[in-house]
Amino acid sequence: VMDLSIIDEFFIEQVREMSAGRLNITLFTAGELVPAFEVLDAAAAGVVQVASEAPTYWAGKNAAFDILGINPMAMTTLDYITWLYEGGGLELMREIYAQHGVHVIPTTVLPPDSGFHTVDVPLRTIADFEGMALRAPSASIIWLLDQIGAKGVKMPGGEVYMALELGTVDGAEFSTSSTSYLLKLHEVTRYWNTPAWFAPATVITKSINMDAWEALPDDLKAIVEAAGKATMTWSQSFLRIRDIEATERMLAHDLIHVTLDEESLLKIEGLMNQWHEKQAAACPDYARVLKSQMEFLKAFRTQREMDAPFGFGRNLTAFPEVQ
Repeated sequence: VMDLSIIDEFFIEQVREMSAGRLNITLFTAGELVPAFEVLDAAAAGVVQVASEAPTYWAGKNAAFDILGINPMAMTTLDYITWLYEGGGLELMREIYAQHGVHVIPTTVLPPDSGFHTVDVPLRTIADFEGMALRAPSASIIWLLDQIGAKGVKMPGGEVYMALELGTVDGAEFSTSSTSYLLKLHEVTRYWNTPAWFAPATVITKSINMDAWEALPDDLKAIVEAAGKATMTWSQSFLRIRDIEATERMLAHDLIHVTLDEESLLKIEGLMNQWHEKQAAACPDYARVLKSQMEFLKAFRTQREMDAPFGFGRNLTAFPEVQ
């Protein structure tokens, strides 16, 4: 089991070791210096030099942040990694983050979320969502839940357990199986609902104050970039091993595992395309990111099918229209 701050610690240690102690980063926990949902602004303002965050948190600033971090039903962990490093994704990400005064470095892409953990209602079909209040990871999922008669609630991970215990929400997700176990979601829920269609992968980044970044000599910049890639590589195996352990422990706690049917997944895919088209029409940055991701997914379709069943992810059955 794990706390995601372990990934931050690994990144910090890589920077320290590769720079022979010339560059040191001090880690503070969420809320210790600034509230969790204010860390990007804090980095931009120089209150902190580096913020560990997820792009989807900043969708209120620019809708494109949502799919830079999570693209429901579409972008898997390896899709994001491939798109970021070789599909033009990182360049787009940096353009958008630079508008907010920071230089961004991706440090991991989390594997699929654990799935919704619900108190007393199993989610077998789309109809089962009716009337449910669910902690949701992104603006798109809050909108989508509204379309199917549920209510999406945004809250930090540290508040999820109490919200479930008090009945503030009927179900919740927060990150991977190992993180859900650490938050003890299995203690206050009965049903474990998969797959995690709402977050097949989640990008985690480090936002560095632009002035602080530009003040670094070129060799230290290269070291920080290399530390990001090293963390990305190591974290993939680290996260999966912890998920294996956590899944066994949660199922041993008598959680009832439930799977959403394929018909419901196809309906959700259609709703996601509606959301994408609406956002792309209103936000040029969203349209640019979406077009880039969809071009990548379309190009990958044949190869993904030929790789099956030994490849990764699923092909979309339909794509949103984006100019």
